[in-house]
Amino acid sequence: MKLKLVVVFFTAFGFVNAQNKQIEQSVNKLFDSYITVANIPGLSVCVSLNGNIVYNAAFGYSDLNNKIKTTDSSTFRIGSLTKLFTAATFVELIEKGALKQNDFIAGHVTVPEKLRVIKLGQLAANTSGIRHYGTHEITSQNDATHKKLESALSRFINDSLLFYPGDKYTYSSYGYVLLGAAIENQQQKSFNRVVDSVLLKVAEMKHTYPELLGQKNPGKSTFYYPSKSGFSLATGEDYSYKWPAGGYLSTPNDLVKFGNGLLNEKLVSKNNLPLLFNSQTTNDGKETGSGYAFKIGSDCKGRKVVFHGGESEGARAFLLIYPEEKLVISICANVFRAPISEGEAETIAGYFLNDYVVEKGILPSKPFKFITRNDGRDIEGDLIVDGKKGIIIGLTRGEMPILDIVKDKNEIRIIALSNTGIINIWLTQDKEGYKGKWGHGKPMTDFKMM
Repeated sequence: MKLKLVVVFFTAFGFVNAQNKQIEQSVNKLFDSYITVANIPGLSVCVSLNGNIVYNAAFGYSDLNNKIKTTDSSTFRIGSLTKLFTAATFVELIEKGALKQNDFIAGHVTVPEKLRVIKLGQLAANTSGIRHYGTHEITSQNDATHKKLESALSRFINDSLLFYPGDKYTYSSYGYVLLGAAIENQQQKSFNRVVDSVLLKVAEMKHTYPELLGQKNPGKSTFYYPSKSGFSLATGEDYSYKWPAGGYLSTPNDLVKFGNGLLNEKLVSKNNLPLLFNSQTTNDGKETGSGYAFKIGSDCKGRKVVFHGGESEGARAFLLIYPEEKLVISICANVFRAPISEGEAETIAGYFLNDYVVEKGILPSKPFKFITRNDGRDIEGDLIVDGKKGIIIGLTRGEMPILDIVKDKNEIRIIALSNTGIINIWLTQDKEGYKGKWGHGKPMTDFKMM
């Protein structure tokens, strides 16, 4: 009997290892191709399931000129993902009794009369009425170092509110700067020091810190803008005017640690996690689709997801969390507007949630014709299958490589790459061939293939 148990254990263990290896190979193949198709110099990915890292890989170059390869410790600008740190810090200070959701901003920061009705919770929920910054404000004018956040408020503090606080949802980086100033003043130490002590040290995020203009940091990526000749350098700015809204550096590994710190109650208690992971409401009771910073949604199978993207000079970052499944995915790239968003992260999630059965012969190896719509017009094209790969011609500009063909429950799922993101096609067989829908992350548009 003991011998039988040992044999079963090792058989199961071997199966799990083989399955994990197959997933790793599939995801590696996808990102190896994606950095070329999407014109990304360097990219790093980390995935955890049930608190354990199950995938951690890097692709391409963190520095093109010096041929320095990206590693899992390369740091990236994460832009607005910093808002998640601010929101989590705020919730932790609520738990400690230092701040309250219903505290008026005027109790912590000197503001004009019209802003005195704003509550801290409304700043965190993006329902304060404070405007977002415009593109014209992200320029070389941001070269002044602010030792206190309150000195940076003059950029927007005298502007009119967009609406009465609580009436609507409007994404606002300046609202988060004001929230950060309240945190800084109440704690009587710099915002960055508060985040470090309340959040980063607790979650052991050793590669996460504010980017200081001109300071050299080991492992920091070089950042790029795409150009006709290849890439141009993105130099950055002095981020001290918006520390709570954007301006931190991190790694996908550290961002996954942050996600796990929320899921395992290391950072925020179970009672207060809904402030981050559940939709807030406006004054009339309507849901905003966003918690404190986190956007709330569902994947193509209806599973709840919470997420946020970040964009900064020469960089793109994304964090996706499946709260029920305990899955956390983070992706970072060192080029401006890299096509990395909810659809890309959810497609990768399918591998780790065992949504896909990966095997050969799911579709016959042959050419197909398809009809669908894209950009408001009817289109026809060709889809050529060769085992588990192939190409799609005519759906978007140029040829799109097919990276995987999998079974997704009762559907066939084609995973292909374009320069605007990962494309998914969901199909079932019918008398004339195959029919279904396609989209970036969710089935959106009818697709017929013969």
